[in-house]
Amino acid sequence: MLHQMTGKRVMCAAMFVVSLCSQGSAQASRIEVGGMPDQVAQVMTSQMDAWNQGDLEGFMQGYWRSDSLLFVGKSGITRGHSATLERYQLGYPTQADMGTLTFRNDKWVRVSRSSGWLVGGWHLEKEGQTNAEGMYTLLWKRIHGDWVIVADHSS
Repeated sequence: MLHQMTGKRVMCAAMFVVSLCSQGSAQASRIEVGGMPDQVAQVMTSQMDAWNQGDLEGFMQGYWRSDSLLFVGKSGITRGHSATLERYQLGYPTQADMGTLTFRNDKWVRVSRSSGWLVGGWHLEKEGQTNAEGMYTLLWKRIHGDWVIVADHSS
């Protein structure tokens, strides 16, 4: 019986993840997706603009300025706004390393009136270097009237 319940839970979790990503191809290269607050789209556009101008501090404006910010990437977990900025600065020391960033948001999952998950993809085009791309799941929360990323899992 326990094995059946565990199997059902795994199947439900898998179906949830598939539903999160199911609209990707129809909405490629889009910032806005259904149900997503306008301010989230505005923040992400500002982040892309800052990144593409070589401004990592401007890019980080979209993240929660807190020691509780959580970033999960291929090199592990980073906690806090300052530590996350430092991680980006080490990984992208020059504007050439940063390249040109684009986001593709696939699915917004509303958790509450003041929070939601955003699933999508990122792409870095780098002149003279290999392009890079991956996926992200961002937990957004409205804090003091502003939408900010409180957790970022990018791969």
